[in-house]
Amino acid sequence: MNWQDKLYNWFENNIASSDPALDPDRVPELTCSVDEDEIDCFTLPLPDKGFVYNEAHDWWQRTWTTPIPTGVLTCLEVYVKKDGVWKSVMYGDSGDIFFEETVHG
Repeated sequence: MNWQDKLYNWFENNIASSDPALDPDRVPELTCSVDEDEIDCFTLPLPDKGFVYNEAHDWWQRTWTTPIPTGVLTCLEVYVKKDGVWKSVMYGDSGDIFFEETVHG
């Protein structure tokens, strides 16, 4: 056994096993706050990216528009937390979902 393996084994047996903070399966949850109110850290940069919070739907949203010869098309981009997982959802002009993916969770 080389010295690196001996050091690794010593660390695993004497340090990592006794300190729960070093256990990779016990990563502490990051917490953020605004004006002493705890918030989900994922939402911190959203207002700077043009998102507003929609209380009625409990999600963050912004609207995209593009001109077309007969008017304007819009789509709604949403970040919503479902079952503890953040999802990005895109709604078309008619309210149908045309894109959805897990973005954080």
